[in-house]
Amino acid sequence: MKNYLGALLLGAFLTPLGVIHADTFADEVVSYTAYTGGTPGINTSFETPSAALGAPTSSGTIIAPAFSSSQIVGIGNGGELTVEFNNPITNDPVDHAFGMDFTIFGNDFFTPPSSITSTFDHPGVTVWVSQDNVNYYELKVPDGYGADDSFPEQGSGNPLLPVNSSLTLSSFNGLSEAQALSLYNGSAGGASFSISWAEDGSGNPVNLSSISYVEVEGTSGYGYVDAFSSVESVPEPSGALLLFAGMGVLLFYRRPRGNPERPDKLPGRRITGKPIIALALAFFATLAGLRADTSYLLIQGPFGSSGATETFQWQVNYQSGVLQTGQDLLSAVFGTPSLNGTYTDVYDDVYNYYTAGNSTKGVGYIDFGSNPTELTEPFVASFTLGAMAVVQDPSYSPGWNYYVAGGGSNNGNGYPNSGAWTFSNDGTDSRTLVNGSFDAWVFGATNPDGGPVTFVQGSSNTSTTANFANAMVINVVPEPASAVLLACGAGGTLALFRKRRAWHRPRP
Repeated sequence: MKNYLGALLLGAFLTPLGVIHADTFADEVVSYTAYTGGTPGINTSFETPSAALGAPTSSGTIIAPAFSSSQIVGIGNGGELTVEFNNPITNDPVDHAFGMDFTIFGNDFFTPPSSITSTFDHPGVTVWVSQDNVNYYELKVPDGYGADDSFPEQGSGNPLLPVNSSLTLSSFNGLSEAQALSLYNGSAGGASFSISWAEDGSGNPVNLSSISYVEVEGTSGYGYVDAFSSVESVPEPSGALLLFAGMGVLLFYRRPRGNPERPDKLPGRRITGKPIIALALAFFATLAGLRADTSYLLIQGPFGSSGATETFQWQVNYQSGVLQTGQDLLSAVFGTPSLNGTYTDVYDDVYNYYTAGNSTKGVGYIDFGSNPTELTEPFVASFTLGAMAVVQDPSYSPGWNYYVAGGGSNNGNGYPNSGAWTFSNDGTDSRTLVNGSFDAWVFGATNPDGGPVTFVQGSSNTSTTANFANAMVINVVPEPASAVLLACGAGGTLALFRKRRAWHRPRP
């Protein structure tokens, strides 16, 4: 039994490791065209497509990326590179870190290394995906980046872990190389993509459960590719691990039989029914506490170039208690606000002005608080989405109207736990979130008669999860990582084994 149990538990630990390190990189080049004579082209020495297969170059850094012809392949204007994954990449916005499904590593880099001021990149290389190598769909990235103009590659990092998607390239301005790497949090960087961004030729969302082919195309520029990688699941292996661990507990605590030939070896004790139930309840209560809550954010305004109203949506997953207010929700999407000058209103009152994000996805806040170094009483003054800013004038009208749904409270006053949008009298710092809550920011005149909300367009005046089916997913705190679960499982198993040995010692 001991050998059987040991093998069982060893298999439980090794199986997740096998899943984590499965074939996660591109396996085959399907087609390649360097470029079609357009401008810009690429140096002919970078026309070896097999350089994009396998893992990213381990020697590349965010300051000195992969650069040789054996490490990267070029895609010029009009060119394309298509690769195949033997193991399909699944569309999994919940278990994939930060809602991303795969990553492309390129040749961009931060400069200079002492204090980052910019990123040398290659915009204009779009990304397409397919299930069958026949029907391809473009990934319309909310932030507009392409295959080779996002986070620079760090070859020593984990290529299966994306950079936190709430960060932007501007988040690294003024940082040293070491400080920038601390924000990577172990990731190998790269441009990460969600399959849920797929659209057909008419701009309609396409629901793909998985893809096996990725194509990068030089549509208005050129770029270089070092590798393609799928994103690891967190915590995909935990199901099998917990199952085997539970079986191990039951097997460990079966009542041992006495040995008539060794009367000094008395039968060991066993855990009785009540402790087992208590242990199980505590175990599953802990798991429940680790499960992610989800809140939703909608922003609507005249962001289109023609002044047409556009809607942007996010689904934010977070560990219970990590995000607590509407301000936390905004910060999860746009980043932490920082002081960026002052704001003078129509009454000539001057307030500190804070911003977060960058020129294509950002938010600005007037701070009505008295603390000169910290945003304490935020008031939303602007949003920038799709490279267009919508800013209210100094008289605060028209301005941003804040609506909530799905529960939550302000100073003990609850909101209806329903799908109907309700005008919020809270500020972002006093609106509390609950699992399944919704927040909406809509630019324009308020409803003068206080009647039903009619100006959150495109959602039938209700907010349900289905309305956010194509929302960008942000995982603020991913589910427990495999390594953590393995460590906990190993520690727990060791503790149980030692305790079992103690219970089986001879008694006087």
